[in-house]
Amino acid sequence: MNKYTLSNLASHRRFGFFAAATLVVALAGSAFAQEAAKPDPRFHAKDAVKQYNVEKTVAISGYDPVAYFPEGGGKPKEGDKKITFAHNGITYRFASKEHLELFKASPEKYEPAHGGWCTYAMGATGEKVEIDPESYVVANGRLFLFYKDIFTDTRKKFLAEQAKLTAAADTSWKKTSGEEARTPEALAKKDAEKKDGDKATTGDPAKTEPAKTVPAKTEPTKDDGHKNPK
Repeated sequence: MNKYTLSNLASHRRFGFFAAATLVVALAGSAFAQEAAKPDPRFHAKDAVKQYNVEKTVAISGYDPVAYFPEGGGKPKEGDKKITFAHNGITYRFASKEHLELFKASPEKYEPAHGGWCTYAMGATGEKVEIDPESYVVANGRLFLFYKDIFTDTRKKFLAEQAKLTAAADTSWKKTSGEEARTPEALAKKDAEKKDGDKATTGDPAKTEPAKTVPAKTEPTKDDGHKNPK
């Protein structure tokens, strides 16, 4: 085997080593990210992509979920295809990076209720009906979307019996997807449980007694017979 061949072989071996190392690091990082963003099964269906109203995994026809809420401007706005975030297999688009960060901090708060299907239809008949992303209601910290065309405006019908239809829609959606309603009360309870779990793991600083300081024993000074010079 000549020097050229040996050199090539060594080069390929080095490349293989670095490629393998890079793959291991990438897989480790990917696994960590998936674990860190693991959705709460109480509020997220296992087969969300099949259950939710999506177009190739994209929710709300590409509209920004945060934009509907007061902190996001309070009106529908299309998201940027370059600013996206995948949560539980569903892709959301955002009009700004600020909206993205708000969503990442609390996905359950901003995700549309009832899988993004028409809330009126879910409450009235239990059916999955398409929506118009411009037809919506934000109430009790939740985003509800509705079907609308030239002849039908389900939003108006929903507002006429809002409490009744919301409760009925929550019940129907739980039967369909297994998801609990993401009410502010339910999410607050979830956060409290998480904090209690963190305290149990790390210990509650408020209940930790301060360490007692034991004074060091002082040895008596011995006279070595030397006098300080004057």
